[in-house]
Amino acid sequence: MVTRRLMGTRRLVPNDRLRSWLALATRPRSVLGWSSVLGWSFLGWRVAASVLVMRRLARAANVAPPLVAGSVGDSHAGALPTISIVIPARNEARRLAPCLAGLQSARGVVEVLVVDDESSDSTADVARRHGARVISGAALPPGWAGKAWALDQGIRAASAEWVVTLDADTRPRRDLPLALVERMTLDEIDFATVAGRFDCPTTGSRWLHPAMLTTLVYRFGPPGERVSGERVSGERVSGERVSGVRPATRHSGDSSRAAGTPGAGKSPASDGSPGSCGWPGSGNARRIQSSRDLANGQCMAARRQMWVADGGMSAVGGALVEDVALARHLADRGRRVAMLDGSSLLTVRMFESLADTWTGWGRSVALPGVEPLPRQLRQVAELAVTQAGPLLRLAVRRGDPLDVMLIACRLGTLVGTRRAYTRRDGAYWLSPLADVPAVARLLVGVIRPANSWRGRTYPIVRRPTASM
Repeated sequence: MVTRRLMGTRRLVPNDRLRSWLALATRPRSVLGWSSVLGWSFLGWRVAASVLVMRRLARAANVAPPLVAGSVGDSHAGALPTISIVIPARNEARRLAPCLAGLQSARGVVEVLVVDDESSDSTADVARRHGARVISGAALPPGWAGKAWALDQGIRAASAEWVVTLDADTRPRRDLPLALVERMTLDEIDFATVAGRFDCPTTGSRWLHPAMLTTLVYRFGPPGERVSGERVSGERVSGERVSGVRPATRHSGDSSRAAGTPGAGKSPASDGSPGSCGWPGSGNARRIQSSRDLANGQCMAARRQMWVADGGMSAVGGALVEDVALARHLADRGRRVAMLDGSSLLTVRMFESLADTWTGWGRSVALPGVEPLPRQLRQVAELAVTQAGPLLRLAVRRGDPLDVMLIACRLGTLVGTRRAYTRRDGAYWLSPLADVPAVARLLVGVIRPANSWRGRTYPIVRRPTASM
């Protein structure tokens, strides 16, 4: 028996069931009705959002093997494919040298082009000292964003069969370009981007960055899902689109796979023998799905002929998130598009501090100009109840079994993304505590998308609701 003050009098409440009944019975009926409706609606949304997120996370069990060092090499009895490296650079003198150093003596690379995008520092001098060919970028034309314009100039100036683009803040290993090209040939990928490992040098960046990365994983799932089934007689795998992943058909104007072109016909290891990408039986059963959902512009690759035939970067020239915009544009044209795990071959040092991470990644993590506003708002609502909400609800003693399950998923995701970071100290393992600010930053990016970068200001373009 416990005592309870109820409506100004002291009454004895024999048990919890009676106490709950008395509390409900003494509420005004109108408030009771609305609170019940809202409560059940909120629970329904939490369950629906949780199912969506868990379905995306479940795809991690079916991801293709990552690119690995030494995956190519002896498989080439003849000439290697030729590769041009294109690096757009605007005031990157401080970060460019380590990127270029990693490309020294890279197999297959016949030229390294640095597009100096009207830099005011010694970017061009650094590039020349490291043996790169410098292209002085032309003035930015109306309707273009700076990086897309620099990339377009570099792609058109390239002379090799393949073009691999790298950001100046990347640290590639010498195996990366050829391993990437070989993997694309093997899996018949027309356009690929590579996800590397993040080097976060400060405690604050190691705390916030993983939480912001998780907002992408929860929205789009892991990159590089394998197809289910095998090719028959060299034909493409047919299948249904699942969770935003769709198989693309061969584009009618794709001359890059014509007879006599490298990569045409039977792919290396298509007989199921150990292939040039370093895992057994990789020819058929482990081909990668074509996905338009996400891309990473820090490293992109395609045949130059295809890239130029599809207009270079002109179709997405005004996009601030040009990588995802380009991937979706090419997928809509029937190209096979994929995002590959290159964490053993590519390291990226994007941001130096917590403030840099908040500002720099926060400007693009919402995919402004790519995702339509209703979808962005729905994604924020999903993350609010699946990523940011569960720990808060437990902290204020309002948690339930669904919250416990979601926290378990969050910790599993933390274990899964650990390979994406070079340093995994206490700040990394405590990054779920940054989920609330990470989701808040995403919301800010949706409501007030950033339109300034590297001293330039661009018009804010909202993607129409009907698109993509």
